[in-house]
Amino acid sequence: MKFPVSFIFFVGGLALSSLSLHCLRFGVAWLAMRETGSAVVFAAIFGASSLVEIYSKPLLAPLADYFERLAIVRACGALATALAILLVLQVLLLPFSLWLLALLLMVLSMVAALRDPASAGLVPNLVSANQLTSALALRSTVASVSSLVGPMIGALLLAAGGIPTAMAAAVVASAAAVLLWFQMSTPKGESASCPSRSAWPQYLSSWHLRMYDGLRAVFLTRAERMMALVVALTNAGLFPFFAVTLPLWVNRDLNSSPLMMGAMEAGFSIGILMGSLGGTRLLNARFGRYATLIFGNGALGAGLVAASVTRVPTFILVSMLVGGLGFSLFNINASWLRAAATPDNFRSRMNAGVAFMSCFLNPFAAQCFGYSIEAVGAAASVAASGTLILVSTALLLLNKDLRVLLGLNEQAVVGIYAKLYPTAFANRR
Repeated sequence: MKFPVSFIFFVGGLALSSLSLHCLRFGVAWLAMRETGSAVVFAAIFGASSLVEIYSKPLLAPLADYFERLAIVRACGALATALAILLVLQVLLLPFSLWLLALLLMVLSMVAALRDPASAGLVPNLVSANQLTSALALRSTVASVSSLVGPMIGALLLAAGGIPTAMAAAVVASAAAVLLWFQMSTPKGESASCPSRSAWPQYLSSWHLRMYDGLRAVFLTRAERMMALVVALTNAGLFPFFAVTLPLWVNRDLNSSPLMMGAMEAGFSIGILMGSLGGTRLLNARFGRYATLIFGNGALGAGLVAASVTRVPTFILVSMLVGGLGFSLFNINASWLRAAATPDNFRSRMNAGVAFMSCFLNPFAAQCFGYSIEAVGAAASVAASGTLILVSTALLLLNKDLRVLLGLNEQAVVGIYAKLYPTAFANRR
């Protein structure tokens, strides 16, 4: 399927921007662990920066439903590049300061907290209606792969040229993302939806209420509320695995090099690509979206548990591939339903509300797994991550609304949340 050039530039910029942020997080966390010698500090850096990003989204997302989303994405990219440059200069020119590094990283996370809901709401404006499912699958794949391979690329750059090299590469990636976004043309309907100067007082008078709209929409939409709980548990297992446990598992338990970590994340990414480039479509056609979504989340958890019980590289890589495939099957179907069923004027707030409710445990989970690694070891912590995901899969079976909605055809799903849950999408004027 051929996508518009603007959408290709948009996705390419997202990939580069996401790679930059995750590479910077890994570099700062690794520097902190090197200077302090503590895995707990390593986990705390990830936890603090992700906490700011997650908890800022409901506060900032209303801007992306009220103002031009592409302009917001461009501004966020430019600001992220400036902050990345400041991080590099701080590492190169100033004495090590954990608090200053963490502060800059947390401000960068706030920028990402505004960029992500704006970019999620922009996708349907960049492609035609019959391309939406494929476009969302591509965006989801790019976002997932970028978030996973970002730390891997950071580790490889660290091994090759040290922390300054890794962070400088992140600056280049962020700047390249901004260049791609400025090559895009403004989507139809975006300029028309941007408020006039006279609308600013009216908007600001209700801003403190608008920031709750996304959370209200998720809470009053039964399908999304139960899904958010499931994804919160899934993310509480998966996020610490890649952000904290994996590097220490490879280094301490497997006694391997960063290349092994790269191979494991590459296996997971290949699994994601398998699901995105046809696997999800084939399984949806054969078993239905709901069964495919259930199987996907279960395969993700089972893959981590299987990988934790062996030291055989081939078996570990196959387990990671299965986990990546499962992640893709689950994520694409869940993202498709949310994008298709949510009213257009609520899309960014809805995405931000879901992102918050499904990720609010991540910072605390990262810190807990840091303590877990110190107490019982990295391998046992990997098994715990997989088990938590399997528990979340069992909860999916209780989501009756999800079963019904995923059984409908694509045309019937479009905008259906507003019909099923009208009080969830009452708009503020």
